[in-house]
Amino acid sequence: MFSSMICLALAAAMATSANVSVWQSDYVQARDLAARTGKPMAVVIGDGSNGWKKVLPLNETTTSAINSGFVCVYIDKTTTTGKELANAFAMADTIGLVMSDKAGQNQAFRHAGAMKESDVTTAVARYSDTTHVARKTESNEQNPPTYSPPAYSPTQWLQPAASS
Repeated sequence: MFSSMICLALAAAMATSANVSVWQSDYVQARDLAARTGKPMAVVIGDGSNGWKKVLPLNETTTSAINSGFVCVYIDKTTTTGKELANAFAMADTIGLVMSDKAGQNQAFRHAGAMKESDVTTAVARYSDTTHVARKTESNEQNPPTYSPPAYSPTQWLQPAASS
């Protein structure tokens, strides 16, 4: 009886989470997974356990695309580690999204603040495309921060280094 109630509860939870992305919570592990799979990273920075909902309005199509095309990481700024990572991404005072290039070494896209559904759809399609080459970081910010970029690419930002 007890095991059937657990199965029923799990089935209900799975049915209600159709529009929920598969979020990693450990940035270091997610970065390793991205390197192993060759997928870019989608790093969402928000406040609280469901803060990603304030950044990304996801529908079924976008959820499926982001799950299949990216290693998704959620950074909760209300935690100590989350604050440190938000600072490393220069998003301590805002929420936002950062997408890496395929190698996971550079930021291909960053958006400070909440995103419109159409902007999420466009970004997911563009940066999950295996033929797309990120030559610089695209951003909605007027004066985006810099991360000591290499001399040959003054507008490209590097991903924060993973610390173990």
